[in-house]
Amino acid sequence: MTVINMLSFGESGVAVADEQSSTELRKYNIAQKLRPIGKSIVYGGSGPSDLLTEIYDFSIKGLGENQDKDLRSVYEYITNIALSRRDRLLDTMLKAEFSGLGMEDIQSGV
Repeated sequence: MTVINMLSFGESGVAVADEQSSTELRKYNIAQKLRPIGKSIVYGGSGPSDLLTEIYDFSIKGLGENQDKDLRSVYEYITNIALSRRDRLLDTMLKAEFSGLGMEDIQSGV
């Protein structure tokens, strides 16, 4: 179970998280669940650590020099990336399970 705590001190704050993660085979204590974006934004989450890292790396690359934009813009950008990754994973799982039928086929009623 992931634990992320955040405490605000007015214009500043602190974020802490546990470092335990697991796979189907074992647990390990090296997961980095919080990462910086720019000078004042912290990215974090729960779930598969490889997926969190992929979303973070893609976000940093895509944001480039805009990492210090306002929080809402960065949040919306990362949310769109995460939803895109989720949809792609779901489409892959559906195609594997239902003989090539993906999300688009199911949504269109084919």
